[in-house]
Amino acid sequence: MIYGIQSDLTPFFCFVATVTSYNFIRIYHAKELKPFMLQWTIRNQSILKIVIGLGLVVLAILSVQLTLLSWVWMIVFFAATLFYIIPYSKHRQSLRGTAGVKLFLISLTWAGVTVIFPLVQNHISLDINVVWIFLQRLLFVIAITIPFDIRDVNFDNERLHTLPQKFGITGAKIIGYSCMMIYLMIRFLIHPFYPLWIDLILVLLVVLGLFFSSQTQSKYYASFWVEGIPIAWYFILLLDKFVF
Repeated sequence: MIYGIQSDLTPFFCFVATVTSYNFIRIYHAKELKPFMLQWTIRNQSILKIVIGLGLVVLAILSVQLTLLSWVWMIVFFAATLFYIIPYSKHRQSLRGTAGVKLFLISLTWAGVTVIFPLVQNHISLDINVVWIFLQRLLFVIAITIPFDIRDVNFDNERLHTLPQKFGITGAKIIGYSCMMIYLMIRFLIHPFYPLWIDLILVLLVVLGLFFSSQTQSKYYASFWVEGIPIAWYFILLLDKFVF
């Protein structure tokens, strides 16, 4: 929407790929899920497998419409997602379990899929402006992922070296705040695609999400409210486009 792309191919491809990969991860790592999610996954395992199968069929159909360069980029992100859960060494080690990698792998993949992939597919050159937007997206995802790591700080294996494990909960929050401050500073280095007040609201939502996150947060705090911030961002953009 920011770049005026009319085709729905890339967002639909990303949506189906996300639903498929999330459900695959959920089944593959079922034993690591929280009790309430584990019970739900076990009860709905057959449905989840059907969703995964349908997702793979739809992705196969959509993939023939991708350009060769898009495929090159998506193979990189696909490999990152695959080895995030599938062991890549004889020691049964996955990227998800590699110390200090989890957060940055998620952030790089998300930023790549939501910034680089749509622009490449629609033949938009990757100029310095795109580099700044990519960095913004990277910082944004790092910040909104921290509440999840805070939630899981007592459950995550110590070898993961998540930010709350290494710097404490307060230190991790400060890193998140810093990410959003840098995000806002970058805003003044790029071509403003939309009014400043939208970024100010976005930064405020992320800061509040970080501030109120804790080890004892409700089971829906990170998984619904924090994870819903990108959706809120989208609706704010729609509001600006069609109302203001």
